Amino acid sequence: MREEDERLLQELLEVVEQRDALVAMLEEDRVKQRKQDEELREMMLLKGYELSPSIPEYKWQLPQSLFSSTSDTR
Repeated sequence: MREEDERLLQELLEVVEQRDALVAMLEEDRVKQRKQDEELREMMLLKGYELSPSIPEYKWQLPQSLFSSTSDTR
């Protein structure tokens, strides 16, 4: 019985180590994705695009200045 307990404990420890490794990889991926998102946002802002926070999908919108004509007399 003792050997079986030790084997099960060892197996449990291995599973926990694998889980910890997966959690660490997922966290690295999340941080990397957030950095890429921020870089893309900055690039789009430099090109004159805006990200609309009111749209859940964060769709890109063209700046309103592109739609107003220079002869607009309001």
